[in-house]
Amino acid sequence: MYIVDSKTMHRLDEQLIKQQRVSSLDLMKRAASGVKDYIDEHHTKLVRILIVCGVGNNGGDGFALASLLKEDGYVNVTLFTLANENQLTSDARFYALRCAQLNIPCFHQLHELEGLLKNSEQCVDALFGTGLSRGIHGDYAQVIHQINASKLPCISIDMPSGIHSDTGACMGCAIHADVTISFACYKQGQLLGEGRRYCGHLKIVDIGIPHEMIAKEEHAILLTEDKTRQMLPKRFEQSHKGSYGKVLAIGGSRSMHGAITLCAKAMLRSGVGTLTLFVPKSIGMLLAMKLEECMLIEADDENGMFAQGALSLLKEKIGNYDLVVIGNGMGRTKASEALVAYVLQQDIPCILDADALWSCAKYRELIKRRQAPLIVTPHPKEFSYLTSKSTAEIKADPFKAVREFTSCYPNVTLVYKDYVSIIATDKKCYVNCIGNNALAKGGSGDVLCGIISGLYAQSKQAIEAAGAGVYVHAKCADELLQVEDANSILPSDIIFTLSKVYKALR
Repeated sequence: MYIVDSKTMHRLDEQLIKQQRVSSLDLMKRAASGVKDYIDEHHTKLVRILIVCGVGNNGGDGFALASLLKEDGYVNVTLFTLANENQLTSDARFYALRCAQLNIPCFHQLHELEGLLKNSEQCVDALFGTGLSRGIHGDYAQVIHQINASKLPCISIDMPSGIHSDTGACMGCAIHADVTISFACYKQGQLLGEGRRYCGHLKIVDIGIPHEMIAKEEHAILLTEDKTRQMLPKRFEQSHKGSYGKVLAIGGSRSMHGAITLCAKAMLRSGVGTLTLFVPKSIGMLLAMKLEECMLIEADDENGMFAQGALSLLKEKIGNYDLVVIGNGMGRTKASEALVAYVLQQDIPCILDADALWSCAKYRELIKRRQAPLIVTPHPKEFSYLTSKSTAEIKADPFKAVREFTSCYPNVTLVYKDYVSIIATDKKCYVNCIGNNALAKGGSGDVLCGIISGLYAQSKQAIEAAGAGVYVHAKCADELLQVEDANSILPSDIIFTLSKVYKALR
């Protein structure tokens, strides 16, 4: 399913009108029909419906809905709008006049709204759609507060009024919808910020925009089981360990040996052919006891972390591998920075996670010049190291931050990790909305890095491995939540659930 911003949705509407010769009035009627279909499924024609309309095309959808309901025999349809006829857009005015011809009661005074809500069984929010860009104040804020206070079941048309359709921000106040009926695509703001909470149940309605038309525009794709199944690498009968990648994982330290352990175990459970760990000598024996399936290269260390001499050893060994993973539990030292810089200069695919992302603040030019595939996996704070944005700026509009980054670094696959994760290159973008707060624990990111690394080692397809890895990671958490409490689910539990999830997806 496609995800778009408000500008893209507006262009799609215009293209449909011009290229498919659909009138704007007919498009409004199609939208209203989609909402009516939902009402038909859940109510009888005796239900008392109050439709609250704004002045724009969202309000026009509400007027069109009222006329369709009345024409189909719904006997208790009422309208409320603060606007007079002259304030409406031309299409909204057309359907408002149609409602008047059908003798649908329409009220305009704010003091009348409370009584209308008390006498209704279903509210429909048609105040503001995807075009809202300013904060809501005054009488419209009072309308929203009264609707929310009424506790009536509420259907929002396209967006809950008051939610920014691109960022999910609440613009002062917003409708708490039980259901939001979105036209043609998901809107970014329905998945982000307050939008996710205010939308209630999301339902997509087809209004006749061809999929090919949407695919030509800037969009993201929501990850699903079917999509993830297509992205998973295949294993073949006539194959051997070399068929599934030779990976060198660089990381670990005396105080964070668990990070590289979790990453390695997840990689092994995700199908990597062979895995070698490049670690400080001080944790070599410990890892040898924990990870029987891995090979080890023990590098010079100082105070439990990599020493400067580790770089010379890496230069000797790195050519033996077709993927390098670096950062998990590595720490932040001059020596670790040198290792990251050297890896970035090699013509070998690599994945940067955790402390390697901190080092990248100094090496943006190296990232830009790289030709070999590179996957980076930052959470919002780590993403700030890779950009000139603060964490607050990134979280306020993550889609914008992701697009700006991928346009600057076209050879990089970005995995932006948050409660909604965005996986993107300059050409493709996927969004993951599953998962739960059991993943909000130290070590979860290391597990994710291992999953992505194991999948990439097999497929050599960066965006597919990253997208599938994010979905699988989250799906494991959802599977565990069926039988365990979120407090008690550990990152290591995710690893032990991988086999079940992979089996189900295949």
